[in-house]
Amino acid sequence: SKNGGQKGMVKSMNFRFGRVSSLKHRVWILGLSVAYGVMLLAYYPLLYRWFGTQLGYPCHGCSLEILAVAFLIYLFPATFLPIDALRPSSIILWLVYIMFYAPSVLVPYFVLSISNEDILLWNSILCTAFTGVFLISRLIPLVSIPSIRFSWRNYYVFFFVLMTCILVYLLWATKSTLSLESFLASLRSQYQQRSAYRNIVSTTPLLGYITVWIEFWLTPLLTIMSLNALSKRWMGTAILYFAIAVITSLLIFCVTGFKSALSTIPVITGSWWLLKRPHGFAAKFLSILLVFWVLAFMMYLTGYNFLFQHIIRRVFVVPGLNASYFWEYFSKYGYAMSIFRSILTLLGYHQRKISAPFLIGEAYYGNPSTSANTGFIADAYANLGFPGVLLFSILAGFMLWITDVLLKKHNACLAGSALVLQAYALSNSGLSTAFLTYGWAFMLLSLFLMPRTKGGTLIEVSPTEPLKVPGTGSNTKHGSTR
Repeated sequence: SKNGGQKGMVKSMNFRFGRVSSLKHRVWILGLSVAYGVMLLAYYPLLYRWFGTQLGYPCHGCSLEILAVAFLIYLFPATFLPIDALRPSSIILWLVYIMFYAPSVLVPYFVLSISNEDILLWNSILCTAFTGVFLISRLIPLVSIPSIRFSWRNYYVFFFVLMTCILVYLLWATKSTLSLESFLASLRSQYQQRSAYRNIVSTTPLLGYITVWIEFWLTPLLTIMSLNALSKRWMGTAILYFAIAVITSLLIFCVTGFKSALSTIPVITGSWWLLKRPHGFAAKFLSILLVFWVLAFMMYLTGYNFLFQHIIRRVFVVPGLNASYFWEYFSKYGYAMSIFRSILTLLGYHQRKISAPFLIGEAYYGNPSTSANTGFIADAYANLGFPGVLLFSILAGFMLWITDVLLKKHNACLAGSALVLQAYALSNSGLSTAFLTYGWAFMLLSLFLMPRTKGGTLIEVSPTEPLKVPGTGSNTKHGSTR
């Protein structure tokens, strides 16, 4: 009884210490979130002051009382989002919160001419939808499912062959334009190269999907495979796959002119090292983000405005800016209903011939060829209104749950870093587009087939052996949930 009492006391002390530690982390997260929100509120007026004429952005005044209410709505998810990155969905939720939710709540007051009450309604919809996505992904219990087990050798060989075939097709489809001159043209004028790329895609539609899959699926996967091989001290394999990842990034940039292709490897590598210690992820992520913003501002003051004007604006502000335009435009003119286009047509619903991003590009940027992309909640509203927000919030929560279930066999370092670009896609496109066009589904399948990594808990089953239920027989090796 004495030993039992001592064990109970130790458990009680550990529980109390855990609660105190979690409370400290939550206070840190809230403090960092407040600092980030203040920087975001200060950024847009500065952007307008220095580049407003060049970019064509509006900037209206707003009362401090209204901004205070909006700030509380922005801050609300920071009170419950995970402290640690123990599940892949935790990384996705935090990234979507920063890249899409935060600017979508705070930026509209500077750019929209509608009443503050209408903007607060939009804020409430965003908050409810985002909270619903989190709750759905967390309230459904995770289940253990069997996973086909491959050897590392077979897995690496399979994806080497797959990548070779895709690269051969890419080289064949772009043989008429692929050259050193096209690479230099991409460096000099990305928009001119993008125009040439669109002309090719208009005659070879499959090429458009291939380039996006390579950028958002295969290049991140190759980078992860290289880092995984490096952690296992397979130096030759690590160098080979890293070299292939670099080549694919350069090819995509050369063909499309998209600068984001050059950032894929640094982003995935940085995420890998950040997630090697997933505990306290939220505070570390927000701290790094704040340092990056301060660095970008300091570099602008020294005459280097690339980070300030392009990276911060495009990644952390534009999704919210476009979401504001989506809310204003489709509340006034009705919904685009481009999702499930063929089904809606058969049911007799009238649809616009132009998809939602191009409607916004023409209405607010004055260019019908501009695709004003935004996150999945705004896209759902543009296409199906309030029912669309409800439907796709439920689907998004369920998809995050599926992601956690399928990737239980991997640690957060591998699974989380592999899905960073999928979070970016979710912040800049509709749910179905992110899942299919941007390769979220293919990434899940690729990681599900990958051999188990240390820290996973998914049941693995050999293709040549029957599945054994844990605890029902003497041999429970493949039924272990360790």
